[in-house]
Formats: sequence, C-alpha cells, structure tokens
Amino acid sequence: DGHIEVNGKKITIPSVCLEEEACQIIQRTKDKDIYNLSRLGIPLIEIATGPDITTPEECRDTAAKLGMILRSVEGMKRGVGTIRQDVNMSLKGGERVEVKGFQEYKSIPKVIEKETRRHLDIIRSGRKMKPEVRKAEPDFTTTFLRPMPGAARMYPETDIRTVKPDLEGLEDVELIEDRAGKLEKLGLSKDLAMKVTKTGKADLISGFLEKFRKIKPAFIADTILSYASELKDKDTSKISDKDLKDIFKALDESRIAKDSVMNILEDIASGNGLNLDNYAMMPDADIEAEVKKIVEANKDKPEKQLIGIAMGKLKGKADAKKVVEILKNNI
Repeated sequence: DGHIEVNGKKITIPSVCLEEEACQIIQRTKDKDIYNLSRLGIPLIEIATGPDITTPEECRDTAAKLGMILRSVEGMKRGVGTIRQDVNMSLKGGERVEVKGFQEYKSIPKVIEKETRRHLDIIRSGRKMKPEVRKAEPDFTTTFLRPMPGAARMYPETDIRTVKPDLEGLEDVELIEDRAGKLEKLGLSKDLAMKVTKTGKADLISGFLEKFRKIKPAFIADTILSYASELKDKDTSKISDKDLKDIFKALDESRIAKDSVMNILEDIASGNGLNLDNYAMMPDADIEAEVKKIVEANKDKPEKQLIGIAMGKLKGKADAKKVVEILKNNI
C-alpha cells in the first residue's frame, strides 16, 4: 500500500529493494572485456513505482518527489549520479523498453518524447518491436544497451536469512519540502527556503530567524549562505556559529550597522577575532553633527550627491535609513 502524492495524484510504490551494484564494463574488444570492480557489491536501494504515470512531465515530477524524499534523510549522499532514474515505457501494440542513464531528472520529458516517436515509427511501419534496455544520450535520444532480461535474471539472496528490523522508536523523516514550508512561515521566499534546506544550515538559520525578528529574514539567510564564497580568499572555517549569533544579536539590537556585517566576518576569517566595538554604531547626535558638516562643506551639491558623500563617510558606522533621514532634515 506504499504510495506518494504527485500533483494531487497517487503514485503507487509496490516495492523497495536492497540490491548490490554490479561490475561496470568499461571497454570491450574482440578478444576481451574489461570490467571496473570498484563498485562491485556496493548496496543500492531500488524504488519501483506502479504503472500509474501517464505523461512525460508526471514522470519527471515523480522522480523529483522521490529525490526530495531521499535527500531528506540525514547523511544521504549528494551529487550527480547518486540518485539515478530508470524509465520503463511502452505503447499499445509495442513492447516494454527500459531507458537507463538519466543523470538529471529534468531531461526525462524530452527523452520520453523522442523515445515515444521512435516507438510510434516502429509500430506504424509494421516492424516487430523488441523488449530491450536502452541508454539515454545527452541529445535526448536513446541507444541500444542489451536485450530485456527475463525473470530468471532476478533472484533473492539465498545466503542470508530474512531480517525483520525492529521499527519501534524510529522517527519519521522531516521532508525537505516541510522544512522549507517552516522557513517560508518565518519570512523566506519559496526559492530561498528550498535553497536553505539543501545546505545543511537549515536548523541554524531557522533558529536565527525565530530569535532575531528585527532583521529581514532574507538578509540572515543570504549572509550565512554567501559569506564563504564572498570571503573565499580568507579562512572562513574560523567563523563559528557563535560568532554569527553574536553578530546578528548586535545587529538586532542596533549596536552595529547592516553594512558592517561582512566586514566583521572578514576580520574573523583573517584571524583578528570578533570585536564588535570596532564597528559600534555612532550615537544619533554624532551622526547629525557629521551630516551637518557634510552639508555645510557641499552647499552647491544636489541631494543625491550629498547622500552619496554621507553614505561613503558613515558606512558601517550608522544605519543608512537614519543617515538619509537626518540629511533630509538638514538640507
């Protein structure tokens, strides 16, 4: 009775099997075949869907849903080829064909459409179609791999007794889409929420979003996701979760400016440690005094230019909105 919901439709899952990886043929010559044994015996999980999928797009969406469920499991291996799709398809009057080798589930509709046209050409021409296994190619066509194996090729493991695992105490896996939904409720866009769930930083960011309500949620998420690439020339491993918490706490309490956050992180990554005092916000009276000096020294300048001068002088020392507000009151 296993199933998943895809776009409101029930797709049955009749079996989940544990298999062993086979040798891979890497070269065939007239005299010999060369096999790669490096993956021989590695366990694989095969999830089979029932004959419920009726369109190329539904096939793609089913693959995406299964991938999302698998990636929701902590410790799941990621990367191209770690989750592979084999598509079995047939048309009335034809034979079943299995298409293997999809590296990217988004290519499934185009491959199915081209393979469907190939099936139709054979059926309409009156030629006999053969059940076979084919490979998906980069140009979305398929090429012959081998004849479809019969039932004799599949057999159970005879050397190991049946294992009935104790499922008591096991918790349900929280799905990526459910985690993303929680992040959306905390203020992130749908796209950014999904991006966060795929990074391993979801719990950290979620905690900060709940705690620091005065900061825009997107700023917290974007900062945590981007600082490693923005500071790629520095040792970002020196930046701890506690450092991030202290920085966002100071920002939430208006003790530092948003513009100074990346500079503070750069200081830490450069080995200088966390020193928030170096980036303390100027008191309002000091900001006003500085703005008045700028206005006095640039009386002939238009408002936009004055704002640019003031922002350049006070960047990291005062909130940008406050600087603009004070400047407009003094023009």
